Amino acid sequence: DCQEHEFFPPSSSSSSSSGSSVVHAVFRYRIRRPDGSFFTREGGKVLHQPDPAKPYRLTLRLSPPYLAYEDTWLILGADLRADDPWFVVRYHGANAAWDGYGGLNVYTRSGSLAPSNEPNVATALARAGLRLDDLQRVDNSCR
Repeated sequence: DCQEHEFFPPSSSSSSSSGSSVVHAVFRYRIRRPDGSFFTREGGKVLHQPDPAKPYRLTLRLSPPYLAYEDTWLILGADLRADDPWFVVRYHGANAAWDGYGGLNVYTRSGSLAPSNEPNVATALARAGLRLDDLQRVDNSCR
């Protein structure tokens, strides 16, 4: 039904025990059940940048460790100076129950992709062999 993700940029003191940069995030999901009620989840996450030479690659690991949950996020493109800043993330991962899931998100500050940003997002997607027209738009209002 909707999803809302908030990102908090790393502060100068924001690093992991391994010295990699970290970005904190809160993810909220709401899924409509067949009876009209909603299934809602919210959780904090920490994305690590393990290799400063690859700033476009982030790693997400969740506890508990026995779930072996790990995502790799690849930043396909971004314009943080646009009137409505955006970035495109292709993710793939594995956990104890599912190996090889993945997807793609286009993140914007406003929650929807401005028409003025569509050509640049389409270009970023095309470099990865993807088309903007093939993506499913999601209601991010969570109303």
